[in-house]
Amino acid sequence: MRTPNILLLEDEALIALDVETMLTEIKAGSVTSIASCADALKWLAHNTPDIAIIDIFLRDGECIEVANILVERDVPFVVHSARRKVTHNSHRIFLKGVWIPKPALPNNLAQAVKAHLNTAAV
Repeated sequence: MRTPNILLLEDEALIALDVETMLTEIKAGSVTSIASCADALKWLAHNTPDIAIIDIFLRDGECIEVANILVERDVPFVVHSARRKVTHNSHRIFLKGVWIPKPALPNNLAQAVKAHLNTAAV
């Protein structure tokens, strides 16, 4: 059985570490953690994750283009952001993901990831 690859887009180091720890504890798969849109786009040029956890705002701006690529590739994603709702039409792409707003209980984020991974395994 193949190990799922999880793309984590988070520019806050402590939050990224907490999420990575949670993913390790639930044995979700291998995690690729990226803090900028530019680096995420470079990674996506050669890779496709099984699931992504994304913050809308990264070091170099909004990750709208990254979210568009994930949707085009049918990659499920969880929006893990302090943003609570879509305020701009360009943010509508994020409605295609499951929203777990920050701060979140680790179990809520874990359940969302597990649900996506279980669906993908079916």
